[in-house]
Amino acid sequence: MNTLINLILFVIIFYYGIKVLVRYLFPFFLKKYLENFQKKNFQKTKEENLNKKKYSRKEKEFKEKFKKGEYIDFEEVKDKKPKK
Repeated sequence: MNTLINLILFVIIFYYGIKVLVRYLFPFFLKKYLENFQKKNFQKTKEENLNKKKYSRKEKEFKEKFKKGEYIDFEEVKDKKPKK
């Protein structure tokens, strides 16, 4: 009987201990995880913007070169309608 009471008491203490840890530690770890995630993404976007600036001149030159495109002269084709 004594071991049953000890087991129930241990389960209750364990349950409330986990509940308190999750309530206070989980948000802390989640906050740290999200801060690291934001830093990594900020660095990636910063690097992408720097790379974009490097190649923007080449892209502009390429776009200006092919800006007008190729001229195609279309001819009208008249359909021959059968006479009734």
